[in-house]
Amino acid sequence: MIEVSQELSTPLGSIVVNGGYESRFERVFAHFLGNFLTRGEIGAGVAVTLEGDTVVDLYGGFADLESRSRWTEKTMPVVWSSTKGATSICLHNLAFRGILDLDASVSEYWPEYGVGDKSATTVKMFLDHTAGLPAIKEPVPQNAYYDWPVITKILEDAELWWRPGTAQGYHGLTKGFLCGEIVRRVTGLSIGEFFQKEFSVPLDLDFFIGLPDDRVSDAATMVFPEQQEPLSDFFVSVEENPEGIQSKMFNNDGGHMSEFQTTMALKSEIPAAGGLATARGLAGVYAP
Repeated sequence: MIEVSQELSTPLGSIVVNGGYESRFERVFAHFLGNFLTRGEIGAGVAVTLEGDTVVDLYGGFADLESRSRWTEKTMPVVWSSTKGATSICLHNLAFRGILDLDASVSEYWPEYGVGDKSATTVKMFLDHTAGLPAIKEPVPQNAYYDWPVITKILEDAELWWRPGTAQGYHGLTKGFLCGEIVRRVTGLSIGEFFQKEFSVPLDLDFFIGLPDDRVSDAATMVFPEQQEPLSDFFVSVEENPEGIQSKMFNNDGGHMSEFQTTMALKSEIPAAGGLATARGLAGVYAP
């Protein structure tokens, strides 16, 4: 690995890029620097794992633009839907060990959910986005996503958008709670606890579904890009159809999208879109 500790003068001020990369990934390093020099990057990390080896591990810039705190090897942004992969790995791990049957009815593990029109739901449908619950139709109470018993009861009572297994639609936030409750019912551990026990700790990875108190200060502050005009068809649908799936998914979330960087949100288990990881941690979880 070529070790790196390079200071750059960027439009946002002086930053330092640290880490390392194998020489065959020189272009990755060059593009990473280019993000800061010409593309307005504030802070970031990138890691590549190839055939079990880490071949790129770079990080730099600011973890928080306002305070100018540096992005270090411990800095973790919210990795959004990459968390879904970590959550899915937990269920597949249980299935591989013979503890969970992905083709079984959800009612076998979570009887309160698998009743009425949900009775045909299998565990696999939670994984492949065919369960019929991509969003919640009824108003979600404030901060419900941060109270596991509350959100699981809401899901038990929620009206489906389609009969399980007959259609597919992205379960942007609900997938994590649905899968996480299966893990809890089978193991007695929350999805965050199980993931730490089986993956993060043994693999020495900084990847959390629910930050512990001593790592909250390592969370990066996200800065959203300016909304581009004209709006994409997706966002037009969100605005023009407030009762539709897209709008309900993003706007009927108990305030999560406006609160996701609060300490309460960072410490809560949001298994579809609320994990935090270093670039190396994320690459390590997804490594074959």
